[in-house]
Amino acid sequence: MPITLGTWQAVQASEVVANGAMSAGTSTPVDTVNHKHLLEFRLSVTAAPAAGNVDLYRRRSDGTNTAPTPTAGYKYDYVGTFNLDAATGEYYSGQVSNLDPNDQFYWFNNTGSSVTATLYGRTVEYS
Repeated sequence: MPITLGTWQAVQASEVVANGAMSAGTSTPVDTVNHKHLLEFRLSVTAAPAAGNVDLYRRRSDGTNTAPTPTAGYKYDYVGTFNLDAATGEYYSGQVSNLDPNDQFYWFNNTGSSVTATLYGRTVEYS
């Protein structure tokens, strides 16, 4: 079964997120021109964090109505986890259902220290 991977695109620009906080930058929906069924995400960490987890959350939207922005107190729709080592690099979380091309994604820092990272996304298609 061949796999077609879309091009990585920035979902959230680089930002520093404190431990116990949700990313707060503008979230750009993943390009889903043909509305592929799955998404994959990459967290590009540019300053060495403590080892730990960063959780990925979806903000639902249908193009007209949009759920509230996720915060540390309102996480809403959990979709995956990035397991970080205490090192810079690329970390992946995949097989996220693509429910609507207008959905936005945010990340919550559980590492115990601040994390500096950019969130990228791309479509995945099995044919």
